[in-house]
Amino acid sequence: MNFRVAAEKYLAENMKKTIKLDVPYIEALYPIISHVNLEDIHSAMLKPYMMARDEAGMKIRTMNYTIVLVNAIKHMAYRYWRHDDGKPVIPYVNPLPTICKKTSGLYGVKWRDDARQGRVLTIEEQREFVSLLDGPAKDMFTFSLYTGLRESEVTGLMWDEEKYETDVFMLDKDRTKSGKTRPVILCGITREIIDRYREMDDVFVFTQDRFKRTFSKISVGRWKRAKEMSNIGDLRVHDARTTFASRLRDIGAHEEDIADLLGHVRSGVTARYAKPSMRKLKELVCKLETEYPLEQHGNKS
Repeated sequence: MNFRVAAEKYLAENMKKTIKLDVPYIEALYPIISHVNLEDIHSAMLKPYMMARDEAGMKIRTMNYTIVLVNAIKHMAYRYWRHDDGKPVIPYVNPLPTICKKTSGLYGVKWRDDARQGRVLTIEEQREFVSLLDGPAKDMFTFSLYTGLRESEVTGLMWDEEKYETDVFMLDKDRTKSGKTRPVILCGITREIIDRYREMDDVFVFTQDRFKRTFSKISVGRWKRAKEMSNIGDLRVHDARTTFASRLRDIGAHEEDIADLLGHVRSGVTARYAKPSMRKLKELVCKLETEYPLEQHGNKS
Protein backbone atom coordinates (compact mmCIF):
# COMPACT_ATOMS: atom_id res chain seq x y z
CA MET A 1 0.00 0.00 0.00
CA ASN A 2 1.45 3.36 -0.99
CA PHE A 3 1.45 6.41 1.24
CA ARG A 4 -1.36 8.30 -0.50
CA VAL A 5 -3.80 5.39 -0.38
CA ALA A 6 -2.91 4.72 3.26
CA ALA A 7 -3.15 8.39 4.22
CA GLU A 8 -6.60 8.77 2.64
CA LYS A 9 -7.77 5.65 4.47
CA TYR A 10 -6.33 6.99 7.74
CA LEU A 11 -8.11 10.34 7.34
CA ALA A 12 -11.40 8.73 6.36
CA GLU A 13 -11.50 6.26 9.26
CA ASN A 14 -10.04 8.36 12.06
CA MET A 15 -12.72 9.54 14.51
CA LYS A 16 -10.53 12.15 16.18
CA LYS A 17 -12.45 15.42 16.38
CA THR A 18 -9.48 17.45 15.14
CA ILE A 19 -8.58 15.11 12.26
CA LYS A 20 -9.19 17.91 9.71
CA LEU A 21 -6.20 19.74 11.18
CA ASP A 22 -3.96 16.84 10.12
CA VAL A 23 -4.92 17.09 6.44
CA PRO A 24 -2.46 19.90 5.47
CA TYR A 25 0.45 18.08 7.13
CA ILE A 26 -0.31 14.89 5.24
CA GLU A 27 -1.10 16.47 1.88
CA ALA A 28 2.18 18.43 1.98
CA LEU A 29 3.98 15.07 1.78
CA TYR A 30 2.18 13.86 -1.35
CA PRO A 31 4.68 15.40 -3.82
CA ILE A 32 7.49 13.54 -2.04
CA ILE A 33 6.23 10.11 -0.97
CA SER A 34 2.75 9.81 -2.49
CA HIS A 35 3.50 6.62 -4.46
CA VAL A 36 6.09 5.13 -2.10
CA ASN A 37 5.09 1.94 -0.28
CA LEU A 38 4.70 2.52 3.46
CA GLU A 39 7.39 0.04 4.47
CA ASP A 40 9.88 1.73 2.10
CA ILE A 41 9.53 5.22 3.55
CA HIS A 42 12.66 6.28 5.43
CA SER A 43 14.06 9.49 6.89
CA ALA A 44 16.25 10.36 3.88
CA MET A 45 13.13 10.71 1.74
CA LEU A 46 11.83 13.46 4.00
CA LYS A 47 15.16 15.29 4.20
CA PRO A 48 14.47 17.82 1.36
CA TYR A 49 11.03 18.55 2.81
CA MET A 50 12.39 19.11 6.32
CA MET A 51 15.30 21.24 5.09
CA ALA A 52 12.89 23.50 3.20
CA ARG A 53 10.64 23.82 6.27
CA ASP A 54 13.65 24.53 8.44
CA GLU A 55 14.73 27.32 6.09
CA ALA A 56 11.20 28.74 6.27
CA GLY A 57 11.44 28.90 10.06
CA MET A 58 9.12 26.04 10.95
CA LYS A 59 9.46 24.88 14.54
CA ILE A 60 11.01 21.52 15.35
CA ARG A 61 7.82 20.54 17.15
CA THR A 62 5.77 21.13 14.02
CA MET A 63 8.16 19.16 11.84
CA ASN A 64 8.05 16.34 14.35
CA TYR A 65 4.27 16.27 14.18
CA THR A 66 4.54 15.46 10.48
CA ILE A 67 6.80 12.53 11.35
CA VAL A 68 4.39 11.38 14.06
CA LEU A 69 1.56 11.30 11.50
CA VAL A 70 3.60 9.19 9.08
CA ASN A 71 4.38 6.76 11.90
CA ALA A 72 0.72 6.66 12.95
CA ILE A 73 -0.31 5.67 9.42
CA LYS A 74 2.36 2.96 9.34
CA HIS A 75 1.18 1.69 12.73
CA MET A 76 -2.45 1.42 11.58
CA ALA A 77 -1.41 -0.41 8.41
CA TYR A 78 0.52 -3.02 10.39
CA ARG A 79 -1.61 -3.44 13.51
CA TYR A 80 -5.18 -3.00 12.29
CA TRP A 81 -5.54 -3.04 8.50
CA ARG A 82 -5.74 -6.45 6.87
CA HIS A 83 -5.76 -8.04 3.43
CA ASP A 84 -8.51 -10.50 2.57
CA ASP A 85 -6.28 -13.35 3.75
CA GLY A 86 -5.97 -11.76 7.19
CA LYS A 87 -2.37 -10.70 6.82
CA PRO A 88 -1.29 -7.14 7.72
CA VAL A 89 -1.28 -4.59 4.92
CA ILE A 90 2.43 -4.09 5.52
CA PRO A 91 4.72 -6.85 6.83
CA TYR A 92 6.57 -4.76 9.40
CA VAL A 93 6.83 -1.26 10.88
CA ASN A 94 10.01 0.78 10.65
CA PRO A 95 9.06 4.02 12.44
CA LEU A 96 10.86 7.19 11.45
CA PRO A 97 12.89 8.86 14.21
CA THR A 98 11.61 12.21 15.34
CA ILE A 99 13.98 15.17 15.27
CA CYS A 100 16.14 15.61 18.34
CA LYS A 101 19.74 16.64 18.99
CA LYS A 102 21.05 13.21 17.90
CA THR A 103 18.85 12.74 14.83
CA SER A 104 18.59 16.25 13.38
CA GLY A 105 21.37 15.47 10.89
CA LEU A 106 19.26 12.73 9.30
CA TYR A 107 16.86 15.41 8.11
CA GLY A 108 19.44 18.13 7.42
CA VAL A 109 17.91 20.28 10.17
CA LYS A 110 19.81 22.48 12.57
CA TRP A 111 18.84 21.40 16.07
CA ARG A 112 17.27 23.95 18.39
CA ASP A 113 15.11 23.50 21.42
CA ASP A 114 12.26 25.79 20.43
CA ALA A 115 9.58 24.13 22.52
CA ARG A 116 7.79 26.72 24.61
CA GLN A 117 7.50 25.87 28.28
CA GLY A 118 4.07 26.23 29.83
CA ARG A 119 3.47 29.41 31.79
CA VAL A 120 1.97 29.51 35.27
CA LEU A 121 -0.12 32.60 35.95
CA THR A 122 -0.06 34.35 39.30
CA ILE A 123 -3.45 35.16 40.72
CA GLU A 124 -2.78 38.85 40.06
CA GLU A 125 -1.97 38.17 36.39
CA GLN A 126 -5.08 36.04 36.10
CA ARG A 127 -7.35 38.71 37.54
CA GLU A 128 -5.84 41.44 35.40
CA PHE A 129 -6.27 39.49 32.19
CA VAL A 130 -9.70 38.04 32.94
CA SER A 131 -10.97 41.54 33.80
CA LEU A 132 -10.15 42.61 30.23
CA LEU A 133 -12.14 39.75 28.70
CA ASP A 134 -15.89 39.60 28.38
CA GLY A 135 -18.62 37.32 27.09
CA PRO A 136 -17.92 33.69 26.19
CA ALA A 137 -14.14 34.28 25.85
CA LYS A 138 -14.02 35.30 29.52
CA ASP A 139 -16.19 32.38 30.62
CA MET A 140 -14.32 29.74 28.60
CA PHE A 141 -10.87 30.88 29.71
CA THR A 142 -12.01 31.03 33.33
CA PHE A 143 -13.57 27.59 32.97
CA SER A 144 -10.25 26.24 31.70
CA LEU A 145 -8.38 27.86 34.61
CA TYR A 146 -10.52 25.98 37.13
CA THR A 147 -10.94 22.66 35.30
CA GLY A 148 -7.70 22.26 33.31
CA LEU A 149 -9.58 21.57 30.08
CA ARG A 150 -7.80 21.97 26.77
CA GLU A 151 -9.08 24.64 24.41
CA SER A 152 -10.82 22.14 22.10
CA GLU A 153 -12.39 20.38 25.10
CA VAL A 154 -13.87 23.65 26.37
CA THR A 155 -15.21 24.85 23.04
CA GLY A 156 -16.66 21.40 22.31
CA LEU A 157 -18.24 20.82 25.73
CA MET A 158 -21.71 19.30 25.29
CA TRP A 159 -24.76 19.06 27.53
CA ASP A 160 -25.06 15.31 27.12
CA GLU A 161 -21.70 15.01 28.89
CA GLU A 162 -23.20 16.50 32.07
CA LYS A 163 -24.02 14.29 35.04
CA TYR A 164 -26.61 16.29 36.97
CA GLU A 165 -26.45 14.39 40.23
CA THR A 166 -22.70 14.78 40.73
CA ASP A 167 -21.71 18.20 39.35
CA VAL A 168 -19.51 16.40 36.86
CA PHE A 169 -19.10 16.40 33.11
CA MET A 170 -17.66 13.17 31.73
CA LEU A 171 -15.69 13.51 28.51
CA ASP A 172 -15.81 10.36 26.42
CA LYS A 173 -12.49 8.78 25.47
CA ASP A 174 -13.02 9.86 21.86
CA ARG A 175 -12.99 13.47 23.03
CA THR A 176 -9.75 13.36 24.98
CA LYS A 177 -6.15 13.41 23.84
CA SER A 178 -5.20 10.50 26.11
CA GLY A 179 -7.99 8.27 24.81
CA LYS A 180 -9.41 7.75 28.31
CA THR A 181 -12.69 8.93 29.84
CA ARG A 182 -12.10 12.10 31.81
CA PRO A 183 -14.08 13.69 34.66
CA VAL A 184 -14.57 17.47 34.67
CA ILE A 185 -15.37 18.48 38.22
CA LEU A 186 -17.50 21.55 38.86
CA CYS A 187 -17.45 23.69 41.96
CA GLY A 188 -18.73 27.21 42.67
CA ILE A 189 -17.09 29.26 39.92
CA THR A 190 -17.45 26.70 37.15
CA ARG A 191 -21.01 25.78 38.12
CA GLU A 192 -22.03 29.44 37.90
CA ILE A 193 -20.51 29.67 34.43
CA ILE A 194 -22.33 26.53 33.25
CA ASP A 195 -25.67 27.77 34.60
CA ARG A 196 -25.41 31.00 32.59
CA TYR A 197 -25.46 28.97 29.36
CA ARG A 198 -28.04 26.39 30.31
CA GLU A 199 -30.89 27.74 28.15
CA MET A 200 -28.87 28.88 25.14
CA ASP A 201 -28.43 25.66 23.17
CA ASP A 202 -29.51 22.03 23.33
CA VAL A 203 -26.19 20.56 22.22
CA PHE A 204 -23.15 22.72 23.03
CA VAL A 205 -22.57 24.50 26.33
CA PHE A 206 -20.70 27.54 25.03
CA THR A 207 -22.55 29.34 22.26
CA GLN A 208 -22.13 32.91 21.18
CA ASP A 209 -25.56 34.45 20.83
CA ARG A 210 -29.16 33.88 19.86
CA PHE A 211 -27.94 32.44 16.55
CA LYS A 212 -26.32 29.63 18.57
CA ARG A 213 -22.94 30.01 16.92
CA THR A 214 -20.32 27.77 18.49
CA PHE A 215 -16.59 28.27 18.86
CA SER A 216 -13.55 26.47 17.53
CA LYS A 217 -11.06 28.64 19.45
CA ILE A 218 -10.97 30.91 22.49
CA SER A 219 -7.94 32.90 21.38
CA VAL A 220 -9.60 35.14 18.81
CA GLY A 221 -11.25 38.56 18.82
CA ARG A 222 -11.69 39.63 22.44
CA TRP A 223 -8.78 37.45 23.54
CA LYS A 224 -6.35 39.17 21.17
CA ARG A 225 -7.61 42.63 22.14
CA ALA A 226 -7.22 41.80 25.84
CA LYS A 227 -3.60 40.74 25.22
CA GLU A 228 -2.91 44.02 23.45
CA MET A 229 -4.44 46.02 26.30
CA SER A 230 -2.63 44.18 29.09
CA ASN A 231 0.98 43.66 30.13
CA ILE A 232 0.48 39.92 30.16
CA GLY A 233 3.11 39.19 27.50
CA ASP A 234 3.27 35.77 25.86
CA LEU A 235 0.08 34.09 27.06
CA ARG A 236 -1.66 31.13 25.46
CA VAL A 237 -4.94 29.43 26.27
CA HIS A 238 -3.03 26.26 27.18
CA ASP A 239 -1.36 28.20 30.01
CA ALA A 240 -4.67 27.97 31.88
CA ARG A 241 -4.19 24.20 31.96
CA THR A 242 -0.57 24.57 33.11
CA THR A 243 -1.70 26.98 35.82
CA PHE A 244 -4.43 24.57 36.98
CA ALA A 245 -1.91 21.72 37.33
CA SER A 246 0.62 23.89 39.19
CA ARG A 247 -2.01 25.13 41.64
CA LEU A 248 -3.14 21.58 42.36
CA ARG A 249 0.42 20.72 43.36
CA ASP A 250 0.61 23.84 45.51
CA ILE A 251 -2.46 22.78 47.52
CA GLY A 252 -0.99 19.31 48.11
CA ALA A 253 -2.74 17.18 45.49
CA HIS A 254 -1.13 13.82 44.73
CA GLU A 255 0.21 13.24 41.22
CA GLU A 256 -2.34 10.47 40.59
CA ASP A 257 -5.21 12.86 41.33
CA ILE A 258 -3.66 15.58 39.17
CA ALA A 259 -3.37 13.04 36.34
CA ASP A 260 -7.06 12.16 36.69
CA LEU A 261 -8.13 15.81 36.66
CA LEU A 262 -5.94 16.60 33.64
CA GLY A 263 -7.00 13.48 31.77
CA HIS A 264 -3.49 12.03 31.72
CA VAL A 265 -2.84 8.31 31.75
CA ARG A 266 -1.66 7.16 35.18
CA SER A 267 1.75 5.55 35.30
CA GLY A 268 2.83 2.53 37.33
CA VAL A 269 1.84 -1.12 37.60
CA THR A 270 -1.12 -0.49 39.91
CA ALA A 271 -2.54 2.28 37.75
CA ARG A 272 -4.75 -0.11 35.77
CA TYR A 273 -6.58 -1.11 38.98
CA ALA A 274 -6.95 2.37 40.45
CA LYS A 275 -10.12 4.34 39.88
CA PRO A 276 -10.40 8.03 40.72
CA SER A 277 -12.50 9.00 43.73
CA MET A 278 -14.96 11.65 42.54
CA ARG A 279 -15.44 12.84 46.09
CA LYS A 280 -11.70 13.36 46.56
CA LEU A 281 -11.33 15.09 43.19
CA LYS A 282 -14.21 17.44 43.99
CA GLU A 283 -12.63 18.33 47.33
CA LEU A 284 -9.40 19.23 45.53
CA VAL A 285 -11.12 21.38 42.90
CA CYS A 286 -13.18 23.23 45.50
CA LYS A 287 -10.07 23.75 47.63
CA LEU A 288 -8.30 25.22 44.59
CA GLU A 289 -11.17 27.65 44.05
CA THR A 290 -10.96 28.68 47.71
CA GLU A 291 -7.20 29.19 47.60
CA TYR A 292 -7.27 30.99 44.25
CA PRO A 293 -10.60 32.87 44.13
CA LEU A 294 -11.64 34.59 40.95
CA GLU A 295 -12.31 37.84 42.79
CA GLN A 296 -10.09 39.59 45.33
CA HIS A 297 -11.00 38.11 48.71
CA GLY A 298 -7.53 37.54 50.09
CA ASN A 299 -3.88 38.06 49.31
CA LYS A 300 -2.97 34.69 47.81
CA SER A 301 -0.34 35.06 45.08
